[in-house]
Amino acid sequence: MDPAWDGSQGSRPGTASIRVRELSWQGLNNPHPQNKRLGSHGDIHRERWVEERLSPARLQALAQVDDLQLVRVLEMCVDTRKNSLGNFGLYLPNLIQLKLNHSYLGS
Repeated sequence: MDPAWDGSQGSRPGTASIRVRELSWQGLNNPHPQNKRLGSHGDIHRERWVEERLSPARLQALAQVDDLQLVRVLEMCVDTRKNSLGNFGLYLPNLIQLKLNHSYLGS
């Protein structure tokens, strides 16, 4: 953080921010994640998880952890035309990096 920037002027110029909102009023919550992990020979194996929403159990499987508070980085592939991201941010309070490569995110 820039020591000259005291934060009283709002966000720093060029600083990105992300907000996760509860969207349960819009019907079914959703993702269509794809987990990438290295196999024993360095191959990338992809597993597709098709669910209406990202539950804590599904997030534990994607992140390969039992405690979701330990997750700082998550990579998955989603298609919001088929499923919604829902409110998975509530389950990952310490997430600092989310990679959505090859995802379709409708506006």
